[in-house]
Amino acid sequence: MRVPSVAVWISLIAGLVLATAEKVAAQEVGVKGGFSSSSLHIIDDVEGDQPFLRSRPGFVGGLYGVKSLGSSGRFGIQAEGLISMKGARFDDGDEDGRVALTYLELPVLARFNLTTAQRIGVHLLTGPAFAFRLAASGEEEGGESENLEEGIKPTDVGWTIGGGVNVGKAVIDVRYTHGLLDIGRGEAPPMKNRAVSVMVGFRLR
Repeated sequence: MRVPSVAVWISLIAGLVLATAEKVAAQEVGVKGGFSSSSLHIIDDVEGDQPFLRSRPGFVGGLYGVKSLGSSGRFGIQAEGLISMKGARFDDGDEDGRVALTYLELPVLARFNLTTAQRIGVHLLTGPAFAFRLAASGEEEGGESENLEEGIKPTDVGWTIGGGVNVGKAVIDVRYTHGLLDIGRGEAPPMKNRAVSVMVGFRLR
């Protein structure tokens, strides 16, 4: 199955987030992108939880909207549409390789604003992140890429915790997303996603 390009998915996310923001009268809408460091946690029924594989760098980014709740300005909901590249690198001593996963991720996060100043703001975020697999591939060093979609479930759910800083229209976001579901299927071992990401963005309004 041919997967649409990242540009196509970002365009679709933009339309979805902006349309939703208009409907719910979001106070803040913006775009952000940056770096993620992800891994897969392999769970072995015989030997117990195995150590993390080596982390894999990737891109994460998209759009977000914020809706304030109540009159204090402290609480709100932050909904996002992100392209998130996850997976892991591995080294078993004999060969190196990587597992590359790409998701459409839709976090719905509770937001607590530690400060309410217009110029500089600090906030905390936590909540579920719903993910839909767009692509899954594996590759051994020096070998050809192999489609792994039969071994990776099409959906995932993680829990995100993090925070950010707003300086004028600029946004800096740091977060950790902990996969809650086993994403392996078929002959693939049970495994869960883990990811740390840092994003920089710009508030459109």
